[in-house]
Amino acid sequence: MKVLAVDREKIKSNLECVRKAAGGAELIAVLKANAYGLGLREIAGLLREEGVRRFAVTEPSDALRLRDWGFADEEILVLRSSACEDDIRDIIKACATASIGSYDAAVALNGMAEKDQVQRMVKTLLALPELPQNDAADALAMAICHAHSQSRISASDPI
Repeated sequence: MKVLAVDREKIKSNLECVRKAAGGAELIAVLKANAYGLGLREIAGLLREEGVRRFAVTEPSDALRLRDWGFADEEILVLRSSACEDDIRDIIKACATASIGSYDAAVALNGMAEKDQVQRMVKTLLALPELPQNDAADALAMAICHAHSQSRISASDPI
């Protein structure tokens, strides 16, 4: 039988190295794919014990799991953009921040999200010191979507 042993002290040491390299910037721990196979609940708990208060996951269901496990005050970003209503409902239920990767996702989110959720998402993505006004948040969300869609290089673009 194979066993994967996770050395908690090594994770703490690595976290300290990342903090030093970040120069005091607040970290977002990316915990996609079950915390890279190490266990979402266990690794998120360890990182929270070490002062991490922002997490990113790929799936909306992972954001819900974190909330169900007591991660009530932490910020959670869902990295995978989605226009699927079930995904958006899960993101909203988890009070997570949704990523916007397409016009369709922006329209779907704007249609289902409360204004304060759009404001929080824009504030988080742009690292704003305070929430933008309602209309400004909507405009910024669309601009973020547009900028993101323009940043992709297509196969037909010259190199």
